[in-house]
Amino acid sequence: MASDDDGTERPRVMFASDLLAGRRALVTGGGTGIGRGIAHTLLQAGADVVLAARRRDVLEATAADLRSITGGRVEVDEVNIRDLDAVAALAQRHPDVDILINNAGGHFAQKALDYSPNGWRTVVDLNLHGT
Repeated sequence: MASDDDGTERPRVMFASDLLAGRRALVTGGGTGIGRGIAHTLLQAGADVVLAARRRDVLEATAADLRSITGGRVEVDEVNIRDLDAVAALAQRHPDVDILINNAGGHFAQKALDYSPNGWRTVVDLNLHGT
């Protein structure tokens, strides 16, 4: 980790800051966790980023934070990957995407042995078919 002037720790990036200049990336599940981290790295490498997820408020907060940290261009697009028509519309709204990160997914926070058959099917359906 590297520290900013204000002491905030930021991940180091091994890529040139202009490596992805002129490229546009779409990150599903980009509002939190791994998706947010991927978006941050893409921005540090010079890409413009579209964050897509279900919760607009989370997307807007993440986009604002990433803009302030990186100075990069970040858009948001609310979409539920369980809705195939919504995913198709997302693709139509962003036809110029160069990089697609299919990060959205989900699970129930529990041991695998505790899943009901329906719960297991729900997780598998979301994580495999959502992509």
